[in-house]
Amino acid sequence: MKVPDGILSPPLSSASPIPGATYLPPEVPNSPISVERFMLAEDSWYPPSREEVEVSRKCLSELGVLDLLRRRLDTLSSGERRLVGIAKSMTKGKTLLLDEPTSNLDPSNAFIVARNMVELSFSRTVVAATHDLSILPLANWVIMIKGGKLMDQRTPQEVEGDLLTTLYGVKFVEVEGAGRRFFVPSIKL
Repeated sequence: MKVPDGILSPPLSSASPIPGATYLPPEVPNSPISVERFMLAEDSWYPPSREEVEVSRKCLSELGVLDLLRRRLDTLSSGERRLVGIAKSMTKGKTLLLDEPTSNLDPSNAFIVARNMVELSFSRTVVAATHDLSILPLANWVIMIKGGKLMDQRTPQEVEGDLLTTLYGVKFVEVEGAGRRFFVPSIKL
């Protein structure tokens, strides 16, 4: 994932929206509208074009939820709504701002989302706000915020357990496996 230099200047509290950016909020509405209508909803007097319909269906298909097209949002699980929201965010914008993109997802769907985030980062800027340490290795740059203030920023390879301990207030240890580094909370039994 790419993070443009200086994204935290000015401070987050006074930052204006990024032109051409698509924001995925942490919760997708639990509304009585169809997935198809949600995917194609725009502030426009005109019906969606054929291309918009095709892009919408392609994004749903890439996340494995095209079969939900005719279902209402309020009948979906929180994980299904999350996947639909991510698919909608994939339809527009040169910059994707994803707030907790893997929340409410089981491991297989979290992997699908992470894979799509990497693929999208080749053609767009992807910024993900997350507490999910499993996607840490996918980032180009990690920005850590604590108490609304910049705590640190570095590459994923430079992140250490002590830094995560300071960030989260829980001791983290580094574990290596399958050629990757993982950080896990240290639990004394």
